[in-house]
Amino acid sequence: MYGCETWSLTLREERKLRVFENMVLRRIFGPRRDKVTEEWRRLHNEDLNDLIIDVNEIKLTKTKRCILYSLLYNKKVYSLMMAIIEAETCSC
Repeated sequence: MYGCETWSLTLREERKLRVFENMVLRRIFGPRRDKVTEEWRRLHNEDLNDLIIDVNEIKLTKTKRCILYSLLYNKKVYSLMMAIIEAETCSC
């Protein structure tokens, strides 16, 4: 294992990474209209966190759905294989 993979971050480095991440997210999600004043405004950190949580929930839901579909598909394949095996053993 490389030494850089085990480096620990200082609080200053963590803060710099968080600031950079928020800057990138602000560019991705863009400005929003304020519901009260009807003016465009920059997203606050709290708004960004809410958007990220929503995106993560969507990814989680899609992942669970894919897992479920693969399990159902594998169950159908398994039951088909068992039917073939039973048919072969019964014909003897």
